[in-house]
Amino acid sequence: MSVRKNTVINMAGAVVPTLVMLVTVPPYLRLLGEDRYGVLALVWLMLGYFGFLEMGLGKATANQIARAHDAPAEERSEIFWSALLLNATMGCVGALILWVAGKPLLTHLLTRSPADFRQEVMETLPWMSGTLPLALVSSVLTGALEGRSRFFAVNVLQVASNLLFQSVPLTVAYFNGPDLSVVIPTAIGVKVLMNVPFFIVCHRVLPLSLVPRFSLQRARSLFSFGGWVAITGIISPIMETADRFLIGVVTGARAVTHYTVGVQLATKVRILPASLTRALFPSFSAATDKGEELALSALSVLVGLMTPITVVGLLLIRPFETIWLGESVATHAIPVTQIILVGVWANSLAYIPYNFLQGSGRPGHVAKLHLAEALPFLALLYGATSLWGARGAAVAWATRVAADSALLFTLAGIGRAAARRVALPMGIVFLALFACGLESYRWVHLGLAALLVLCVFAWTATTPVGDYVLGQLRRRAQRQTVTDTPQSTR
Repeated sequence: MSVRKNTVINMAGAVVPTLVMLVTVPPYLRLLGEDRYGVLALVWLMLGYFGFLEMGLGKATANQIARAHDAPAEERSEIFWSALLLNATMGCVGALILWVAGKPLLTHLLTRSPADFRQEVMETLPWMSGTLPLALVSSVLTGALEGRSRFFAVNVLQVASNLLFQSVPLTVAYFNGPDLSVVIPTAIGVKVLMNVPFFIVCHRVLPLSLVPRFSLQRARSLFSFGGWVAITGIISPIMETADRFLIGVVTGARAVTHYTVGVQLATKVRILPASLTRALFPSFSAATDKGEELALSALSVLVGLMTPITVVGLLLIRPFETIWLGESVATHAIPVTQIILVGVWANSLAYIPYNFLQGSGRPGHVAKLHLAEALPFLALLYGATSLWGARGAAVAWATRVAADSALLFTLAGIGRAAARRVALPMGIVFLALFACGLESYRWVHLGLAALLVLCVFAWTATTPVGDYVLGQLRRRAQRQTVTDTPQSTR
C-alpha cells in the first residue's frame, strides 16, 4: 500500500477521535465541572509521564520489523516477544514506583484543588499502579503492526479504543455522578482491555509463535535503538506538558481547564503530520540513499497542506470557541489557542526531520538536542508564566517548538533546502496571527483576513498539493469531455 493511501488511512483514524473530543468536552465540563476536569487532565498528564518506561521499544519494534520485512516469520516473532517481555518488565518497575511515590506526587500536583477531589483521585491509585504494565505494552503492539505497514488495522483499533475511552467514562459519570474514583478506573480499564484485539491482529499479520521467544541479543539491539528514543520519550513529555503543571501550581485547576481546552483544540491539527510521518517511517527505516529526497518531498507536501489549515484556523478560532465552549471559558481559551496554533504549524514541520533521523538510525541526534533544549525551555516557561500567566506559557511553548524544528532540519542535513520551502508560508502564518489582533477593528480585520485567505490558497496552488489537485481536476475534465463528445456513426 502506498504512502499516500497509508496517510489517508492514518488521517481518517485520527479525525474520528477528534470529532468525539469536540462532542464530549462540553458534557464533560457540565458533568464534572471545570475544577474536576482540570484535576482529571493533571492525572492523565502524570500517567503519561510514566510512559518513559516504555524505553522507546514501540518505535524500535517498528524499525526492526520494517527492516526484517523479507526475513522469516520466526525472526519477526522473536523481535516482537523480546520487545513485549522487556516492556512488561519495565511496566512492573513503573507500577512499583507509582505505588510508592504516587500519593505524595498527587498531593503536590493537586495542592490547590479541593480536598474531596484529592481523595477521589487517591482512591484510584491501586488501579493506576496495577494496570500500568498492561498499558505500556500497547506501544509494542502498535509498533509491530506499523512495522508491517498495517495502518488500516492499527487505525480501526485505535479509533475503537478512543471512542470507548471518551464515551464510556462519560456515560458512567452521567449515571453514577462526577466521582473521579469511578471515572478514572473506568477509562484505564477500557485502555487495558483494548490490548486483546491488538494482540490478535499481531498474531495474524506477523505471524506470531504463541510460545514466547526471548533473545538477549535482540533485546540489546532493541535497547540500543530504543534507549535514545526513550530519552526523547522522557524529555519530550516534560517540555510538552510542563506548561499545564506550572499553571496548575501557580493559579489552580480552573486555569488548567481554560488552557487545556485551547491546547487540545490547536494540537489536533498535528493529526496531519503525524499521519504522514507514521506512513513514511517504514520507508525511512528501509531507505538507503534516497532518504533526504523523500524527506524534502514530504516537507513540500506538508507545508502546502498545513499553511492554509493554520491560516483559516487562526481566523475562525474566536467564533468557533465562543459557540463550542461558551463566552466565559472561550474568553480565556481563545488567545492561548491562537498562539499555540502558530507553534503547532512549526512543530508539524519538525515531524519530517524527527522521523527521518530516527528511521535512518540516528535517534541519538534527536535525544541529544532535546536534552540540550530542556533547561533553557523550562527557565523560559517559568519566567513567561510568572509574568503573563497562560498566554506567557503559550508563547514559551511556541518559541521552543519553532527553535526545535529549525534545529532538527539542520541536524538532518536539509536545513537550507527546508528554509527555502518554509520562508514564505511562515510569513503568511504570522500575518494571520497579526490579523487576529485586529479583531476589534472589524472592517480592517475582515479585509486583511480575506486577502490572506486568497494569498494562501494562491500560493498553495504552486505547491505539490496544488499540482496534485489541479491534475486531478484536469484529468476529470478530460474524461468528462470524452464522455460528452458525440460518437460518429458509420
